[in-house]
Amino acid sequence: MRAILVGAALMLSSPAPAQTIRPFVEAGPLAGHDRTWGQSIAAGGVLVGGGVRVGPHVEFRVAMDLTPATDVAIGPTSYYGGTPPAETARVTYLVRARDRSISAAFGWAVRVSQRLAVVPAIGWAGIHRSDSVTATTVVLATGERSERVGSNCHDSCSSAPLFGMDAVIGLTRHVSVVPDIKAIWYAPVDNGGVIVRGGLAVRWTF
Repeated sequence: MRAILVGAALMLSSPAPAQTIRPFVEAGPLAGHDRTWGQSIAAGGVLVGGGVRVGPHVEFRVAMDLTPATDVAIGPTSYYGGTPPAETARVTYLVRARDRSISAAFGWAVRVSQRLAVVPAIGWAGIHRSDSVTATTVVLATGERSERVGSNCHDSCSSAPLFGMDAVIGLTRHVSVVPDIKAIWYAPVDNGGVIVRGGLAVRWTF
């Protein structure tokens, strides 16, 4: 009995094991659909990020989605005049849109096997939006062609909640492949909607 009490006292007095902290960096290609412009715009780019794994489960991650501008043609729209009405001109609109984001998220790693962990995550994304509209008009009678940049061009920053899911596939102690998918729920401004992006990053854990 005395031995049991002594053992229990030693266990209670011994310090708790320190949590392991392993920082990591990662990068890879991404692709997705942006439905915040009133239509679905497909865009590719590069994911760059990093973070830290605390213990076996807790993960903090910061990521940047770097996407180039995407051109989307709308039209042509026909214009009519005269009596009887006849087509006089056609206008095609070229929308150049881009959404880049930087996000911070908290994840909880669920170990599936020795080399595979699934990490659902929730966080917040800051979004830098830019767009421009160029209208190209063709006068049918003369074939004259003119371009005009619209006055509704804008450059803005905003933020929105983010929901994500990663699968961390360990190849070695330091190298992992990380399929990543995230949804940024954009506020009901500029048509509202969701930005959905998937990536495939290579992670180096220190």
